[in-house]
Amino acid sequence: LPIYACVLMANSQCEMEEWIKALKRVTGTPSGAVFGQRLSDTVAYEQKYGQHLVPILVEKCADFLREKGLNEEGVFRLPGQDNLVKQLRSAFDAGERPSFDSDTDRKS
Repeated sequence: LPIYACVLMANSQCEMEEWIKALKRVTGTPSGAVFGQRLSDTVAYEQKYGQHLVPILVEKCADFLREKGLNEEGVFRLPGQDNLVKQLRSAFDAGERPSFDSDTDRKS
């Protein structure tokens, strides 16, 4: 098969990242992304970090809520801080495993 080179130009950093995610998804390249992926793909990809029954994101959130959020009123009813939610989502999608410190908003 012939190999072709293509140049893709995005209008923004966000658009470029979406192109990269879409290309990785179509080519079957593991991306480390959590959001917008099939659950089975995320769990399979994360096996390199050890045996997990659910995505690491779910484990980290459950652990954090168990430790810091059990007495927090409205933890699932009220929205979190939008910037923090976006920051955490981007970190997990980039393959990072951010930690939640005691100052982290429990609703985020």
